[in-house]
Amino acid sequence: EIPNLQPGDNVMILGPGPRGLSALVAAKAVGAGWVGVSGLSDDTERLAVAERLGADMTVNSDLDDIPAAVGDSLGSRPDVVIDVTSDDPEAIPLALDLVRAGGQVVIGSTKGMKPVNQLFADVVVLKELTIRGAFGASSAGYHWATRQLGIDERLDLMVSHEFGLSEAPRALQAAAGLLGRDELVSVAVSI
Repeated sequence: EIPNLQPGDNVMILGPGPRGLSALVAAKAVGAGWVGVSGLSDDTERLAVAERLGADMTVNSDLDDIPAAVGDSLGSRPDVVIDVTSDDPEAIPLALDLVRAGGQVVIGSTKGMKPVNQLFADVVVLKELTIRGAFGASSAGYHWATRQLGIDERLDLMVSHEFGLSEAPRALQAAAGLLGRDELVSVAVSI
């Protein structure tokens, strides 16, 4: 729904967690021309899943320069940058830098009420950017997503840990990374 992608749009997703991987699947489903996903060194498994879900490029931001990697892979700047990094306000200036003039930045995650440093409003004005916040999805968005679950078996790749309802406390620990992040993609609780 947000950012109202059009077929052929080029999209960069900052953050390969469940929201980022879902954004990747949605972008590909509506016909995005190119989709890149960035993550940290702890996100090796998630970046591998992004590749299997069809990402045109993945980049480890701890090791590589994201703008250079995007430029090398895409040859231009993306039309849309989606920031779904958790608790990282510094991803917002990066998103503004990455997106093309006239493009759109979607902030789809909270930043723990932390201030954003080095945010220059002039960048937004001079590049004529649109910035949107996205906290959730409408009921139509959820219906679309559940239809995708039945269509695309690759979505099973997004669940790395499955727990029964009686194991819900352990599932929460896993989701928080308290049981290790090496192979964590996302957690599902079965009823």
